[in-house]
Amino acid sequence: MKNGEIQEVEIKEKIEDTVVGSVNGETVYVHSKNLSLLEVGKTYFSFVYLNRHSQWCASLDIPNCSLKSFGLGTVNTVDPKSGVFLSIGLTDKDILVSSDDLPDKSSDWPQVDDQLIIKLVRDNKERLWGQMATDEDLLNGGFINFDHKFKRNDTVTGLIYHLGKNGAFLLLHEDRFAFLHSSEVEVPIHLGQTITGRVIGFGAHDRINISLLKNAYARIDDDAAMILAAINFTPQKSLSINDNSTPEEIKNQFGISKSSFKRAVGHLLKQNLIVKENGYLKIKSK
Repeated sequence: MKNGEIQEVEIKEKIEDTVVGSVNGETVYVHSKNLSLLEVGKTYFSFVYLNRHSQWCASLDIPNCSLKSFGLGTVNTVDPKSGVFLSIGLTDKDILVSSDDLPDKSSDWPQVDDQLIIKLVRDNKERLWGQMATDEDLLNGGFINFDHKFKRNDTVTGLIYHLGKNGAFLLLHEDRFAFLHSSEVEVPIHLGQTITGRVIGFGAHDRINISLLKNAYARIDDDAAMILAAINFTPQKSLSINDNSTPEEIKNQFGISKSSFKRAVGHLLKQNLIVKENGYLKIKSK
């Protein structure tokens, strides 16, 4: 028998909740979500593996990842020394993704219940390990569907499958590549995390650029929103009141202090929502 192979198992014996089978003449413990339906003497396709007790087992519930194909594994345990152990649906068996293959910073590691896209690899000692997917793996594995189209500000959800120097690479639920630049994040993120963001652009190789930040209008404070509304309300989309206006003029117009006014205007300028032009505050042309 080979660890991690798909092989036929013949059911030999059923004793209460224990089912014993044979693979190429060798005895195995048989696992299935439907043990009661198995019939002695019949053969079934199974995933053959060594469990954590070094016992040969045959699972009729074939994992979605294998030695030849990538699938999802769910993090059960995080070991700072060894790496992360993933469940792929096998009884008494988790798959280790080595710490050598994980980010240098442990804060970037997957957490319990996160997911990784992996395939199985078998070493020269017949042990099974998890190998994380790359862009090329996902493309060749048929994970990517370029037919699904997006537009700016669409909400998307995806799984972080790789952390790069400048940001995170994701596989969206719609089977498209996405990239999240580090400047578009305000809170820590990590490998294996599922996140929801919005589309802000389109990069090379049909990759979707996303952001976890609110759009500019949603990020401005009340004072800035009030000033922006006042500018928008004018027919010319401009106001003559500016940084050079007196505190009294600003107070009469907006009911706020000059320092609050300057701070709010600075925020609007930073968000590229307005411009200063010839002593006026104007809505920035798109």
